[in-house]
Amino acid sequence: ELEDMSLSDKLENIVMLREQFRIMLPFHESLDKAIYQALIKGYRNRRVSFDKANIGRTTNADFNNNSPVKMYKDPLHLESYGSFNVEGYGGTGKSLALSVIMSHYKQVIIHRLKGGGEIYQILYLIVQCPPNGNMSAFYSNIGKAVDTAIGYTYPAFQKRIDKVHSLGEKLNIVINIIERFNIGLILFDEIQMFLTSKNSGNRKVNVKTESFQV
Repeated sequence: ELEDMSLSDKLENIVMLREQFRIMLPFHESLDKAIYQALIKGYRNRRVSFDKANIGRTTNADFNNNSPVKMYKDPLHLESYGSFNVEGYGGTGKSLALSVIMSHYKQVIIHRLKGGGEIYQILYLIVQCPPNGNMSAFYSNIGKAVDTAIGYTYPAFQKRIDKVHSLGEKLNIVINIIERFNIGLILFDEIQMFLTSKNSGNRKVNVKTESFQV
């Protein structure tokens, strides 16, 4: 096949091979299992509530209206959701391993209902932690990740979070979004931005290692 290819086709295949060829590292298998277990535990420990009057003809992607379905933590389940950290020096392939593993999962599942309604389920989000541990920007990034996942060109949920000033109000909106879209996992990349220490009243960020948390 290579003999019949033009030079441009050969170069294109080399580029594709460089981008797609991956060697499995020892931590990849354990990371894959940990993500799977976290998803299973997260959904197993939840209850679903329905608005029976509107579920057949509305969508939970409309941020102007209440969601016709919500998933929330079952108070009777004491089992942990299974969060974990992955730490290491920059350039060791953590984020790349994460993207490869998550590429095997469909990020958004759309449940189409008989009455014409649609329920968006977000299986996972990957959220970038902002520099200096800025919590307002952190919550805003969660809203941005949701807008991107469901295909909004306008930052609807991000704007809703940015609109309020209190961190408590922002957190409540984030919780509502998680319940609205039945989000299974949120993966926080560069979470070392929150590993801060105080020095003369100023916060300094520990950047010796890079990590993400699920």
